[in-house]
Amino acid sequence: MYIYLKSVKEEKPGPKWKKLFEKYWPFYYKWFISEGLTNRPGYTTSRNKLKKHMPEILGLYDDLINLAGGSDIASRFLSMYNPPKYLSACSQLVWKKEPLALIRNYDYDLHKFEGALLYTNWLQPVIAVSDCIWGVLDGINHSGLSISTNNRYI
Repeated sequence: MYIYLKSVKEEKPGPKWKKLFEKYWPFYYKWFISEGLTNRPGYTTSRNKLKKHMPEILGLYDDLINLAGGSDIASRFLSMYNPPKYLSACSQLVWKKEPLALIRNYDYDLHKFEGALLYTNWLQPVIAVSDCIWGVLDGINHSGLSISTNNRYI
């Protein structure tokens, strides 16, 4: 079986990101409320956590909320603060001898993989495989910082 990535290039959040949100939001909504809304932090708490720990993305977060329609639940989800638990892992092997290498396998449920390769310039140029509509599974930014995640929200 083959997985095809959809490549999305958008300098700043706009109609292409909104289209991704609209495509995936029904699935993320169901997951986000799966333990009940009272078990998820409120909007003010979620926004304050972003403001405290990642103030550089607060304006971007607000832009995404507006593109997503501004609902309370979507705003709380997009903060990604204290989401419901779930287990998802990918196999990784770090080769420590020269030449260094990261060997990566996506052990993802195909029905839960967005398959979007984003090229953005929201804070700086980034190319990444998206998760949770604006998070990153794997990617690299213009400064050369690379990320490869393994387990999420365990």
